[in-house]
Amino acid sequence: MLSQMAMVSNKFLAALSVRLGFHRHMRSNGAVIEHQNREYVIEIQEAEKEAKGAPDYWTNTKQPPKVQIPATLHEAIADPDLGSI
Repeated sequence: MLSQMAMVSNKFLAALSVRLGFHRHMRSNGAVIEHQNREYVIEIQEAEKEAKGAPDYWTNTKQPPKVQIPATLHEAIADPDLGSI
């Protein structure tokens, strides 16, 4: 028997991050990604206002910007001896 697994999209997680204010804690060292993040936050916030309470407001927005995880953080996450972060 196959076990059922819930699938969550990056688009949903990005919209949820904006809703919870996590975007305020993001740091980057590039003007381009900062600009893309600001544009995305504005789009998500406007979509939520226009949706008037509809929970699927994020489905008609563009894809969130792609962000690369630094190699050291990626290695720490993948290392089972370090435990969870």
